[in-house]
Amino acid sequence: MPVKYRYNPKARILEVECSGVLVIDEIMRYFEDIRNDPSVAKEAIELVDLSRVRHFNVDFKDASSMPAGYVSAHVAKEIRATILFGANSLNEGLAELIKAHFLHSMPDHFFMVVKTWDEAQSLAAHVHTQRDSA
Repeated sequence: MPVKYRYNPKARILEVECSGVLVIDEIMRYFEDIRNDPSVAKEAIELVDLSRVRHFNVDFKDASSMPAGYVSAHVAKEIRATILFGANSLNEGLAELIKAHFLHSMPDHFFMVVKTWDEAQSLAAHVHTQRDSA
């Protein structure tokens, strides 16, 4: 399965690992799975690892259908932030396109693309600290 996730309740982090060829059905299933997973607490931060993705098999029509699943899952779980990382020359442009596409549907959602796991974790900690102190 090219999209897998695990939830770290102590850190309130939803770690998402994408690999191989990503297709719309896997992406949409992930959104449905987290929306319905009782172990995923509200106000988590989503860290999405793209480093093992070889190809995105998603056309414009597919991409246009993704925000509905994204919004549904993220609203239900009150996801605080989405941080994509591990983008390389093959998928960095697509990561930015995904960001732009989803921010069109959820303009107030914190959504960033960074290079490494360390950057993603550091940013997640910062987001939690900022939101928890508000």
